[in-house]
Amino acid sequence: MPTITAEIIINGKPEKVREHFLKLENHSNWNPFFTKVSMYKKKDATATEVQPGDRLEIEMKPEGWSSSTMMYPRVLANTVTEFVWKGDLIFSWIFSGTHSFVFMPQANDEGKIAYTRLVQSETFSGVLVPLLTWMGLFSSTEKSFHALNEALKEQVEQLE
Repeated sequence: MPTITAEIIINGKPEKVREHFLKLENHSNWNPFFTKVSMYKKKDATATEVQPGDRLEIEMKPEGWSSSTMMYPRVLANTVTEFVWKGDLIFSWIFSGTHSFVFMPQANDEGKIAYTRLVQSETFSGVLVPLLTWMGLFSSTEKSFHALNEALKEQVEQLE
C-alpha cells in the first residue's frame, strides 16, 4: 500500500493551525488542492464540530490537472492532534485512501510551544493502485500535498 507524506513547520501553535484548517468554508480562499470543502452529511445534527462518521464534500484539483473532481470521504477522527478521513471509489477494494493531518507541537529555543509540525499523509489501497501509480496520480498528489501545506503555512503566519 503506497503512502504519500508531506511535512512542514508552521510558525503558530497547533491549536491555531488546526482551528484555521477546520474552518471548512474558508478552504476555497486559500487551498489550491481542496478547492471546496463542506459538510455533506452530519452524523449528529446538533454537533458543532466535525465528528467521526460525518461525511465531507470535497472538490479537489490535483497539481497539473485541468479539471477538478469530487469526493465524499467519511471522517474517522477529529482530535486536538489529528484529523483523518477515508474516501472510497465505489468500494474500498477498488480504490480507497485514508488521509490524515497531524498537528504536532514544536518548541522554540526557549522551550515554549511556538510552532506546529504539520504532517499530511495518505495511504492508498485497492486494485486500481498499480494502474494509478503507472498513470502518475501519486506524483501529482504529492505535489498537491506540498502546495496545500505551503498555502496553510502562509495563511496561518499572516494571522500572527
